[in-house]
Amino acid sequence: MTTIKLKVLGFHCASCIKLTEALLQDIPGVREVRVKGLGGETEIDAERPIEMKEIDKILGGTGYSAIPNL
Repeated sequence: MTTIKLKVLGFHCASCIKLTEALLQDIPGVREVRVKGLGGETEIDAERPIEMKEIDKILGGTGYSAIPNL
């Protein structure tokens, strides 16, 4: 299993977090998504490496963006 750490930008409320968790959960191979508050710290547990372009594609058009959290 792989854990991807990133920061999602653009949150305003708890609904933003729930929507993002649901969207990221739909990426094939993702097992669990955890967003830690409005700061956007996010961890994705997946069965395979997930590329940022996959995350960007899912978040595209939502007003949110993601950057790797190294």
